[in-house]
Amino acid sequence: MVGVGDRTSNPVSEAAAAAGAQRTVAASVPNFAAVAPLLAHSNLLATLPAIVMVDAAQRFDVTAMRVPLAIEPLPHALLWSARLANDPALVWLRDHLRCVIAETIAAAERAVRGRK
Repeated sequence: MVGVGDRTSNPVSEAAAAAGAQRTVAASVPNFAAVAPLLAHSNLLATLPAIVMVDAAQRFDVTAMRVPLAIEPLPHALLWSARLANDPALVWLRDHLRCVIAETIAAAERAVRGRK
């Protein structure tokens, strides 16, 4: 299980319970970057956003598959200073980050498309 912020609920546990499935948590890690190395050297599996596994899947030789449960998405936000909101360099950076994030999401979707 990955601890995300100060959430008291876990969307994967909620989806499993709603589907009548039992979930056993074998490990708890502080961030998504710790998941792929753990999976690569075990017989465990993890349910996490595909976007966090785009690079790690190939590097650690793990396979991404679609989850057979309906899981509520986690919110994502890009925050910046209101005082610097119109700074040309920061406007460029935000626009660039939006493109990079969109490309990464598309790559994650391609990686799991068709795998069930």
